[in-house]
Amino acid sequence: MFALNSIERHKYTLFFINKWKYNLYLHIIYTTMAYSFEKEKKKVGITSQDMFCFQFSKAEYISTELYKTHNSNKDDNIKSYVLRYIKNTLNVCESINCIYQNTNDFISASTLLRSVIDRIAILFHIYTNDDMETTLLKHYLYLLDGVLYQGRTRIDLDKIVNSTLDDKEFDEFKKNYEIENAILEVQRKNIFKKINQLNIIKAGNVNKDIINKGNWKFKNIKNCSSFSWGELYSELGIHETFSKTASFISGHVHGLSISNIDNIDFSKHFITLFAIASSVLTKLNEFITLFYNEDIQKNNIDFCNSDISKVYANLTSNEYIKKINNKYRRNKIIF
Repeated sequence: MFALNSIERHKYTLFFINKWKYNLYLHIIYTTMAYSFEKEKKKVGITSQDMFCFQFSKAEYISTELYKTHNSNKDDNIKSYVLRYIKNTLNVCESINCIYQNTNDFISASTLLRSVIDRIAILFHIYTNDDMETTLLKHYLYLLDGVLYQGRTRIDLDKIVNSTLDDKEFDEFKKNYEIENAILEVQRKNIFKKINQLNIIKAGNVNKDIINKGNWKFKNIKNCSSFSWGELYSELGIHETFSKTASFISGHVHGLSISNIDNIDFSKHFITLFAIASSVLTKLNEFITLFYNEDIQKNNIDFCNSDISKVYANLTSNEYIKKINNKYRRNKIIF
């Protein structure tokens, strides 16, 4: 977990409060941190970066606990695969925070944020289907799409690097290149084998082009029509215009943001970037709660009772604590 150092730490401790009262207090704070508007966040004494760190820490804590049960490295173990996927996504999120603290490079951070948005949109699209067969089909098609993409984009790689490497370096590259291509081919065959074992495929109802092209974004198994990225962003349900926000961020990926680089100081927009990122991570936590609900209940995984929760309690301003006290005083619940 990365450090929370964006605001002064408030030395308010809750160690002598009854457990149920403490949990109620944390619930109030967490609800505010997760869902309230910017004005309310300022009253609490937290920043957009704190919101981002809070959602990150919650996802990291729960996923780490879940990994104790779901730690297989096999791609056909869906819960383990998704958990590894989430862990990888959180690594990208941590890099965003590192960029902010070390180089303040807004364009690079935005590029990574676009990657995070895509990843979370993919999680919801593939793994929240009511029909498990559809989920499995989209899962394997997603794996296949990655293998096919790497195969297409690696074709002329040896020609490109040949002029920049000496003979010894090129021989080493060529050796690794051939090994990796062989691995991709094995993966491709294994994925096709898994796909052909699905009942939905055996029934003969799936358009063959969907399979051959690795089209995991298909709308209907009968044809090759696909959901657009804008539609996948809309499925997140963050805001009716969020798909436009995600598309705007992609301008940094494609270099459009630097066409007028002399006119805009992007470093001032990190507050907005963290606000968007925290909203996206909120959706990630919703996905984790939905997808792993039985595991969370069974293993009694509770972020509110974790040690890290005390850090966020101490982020809260004394003024806001007084506000909570006044609100609940009539019920004799004093924090």
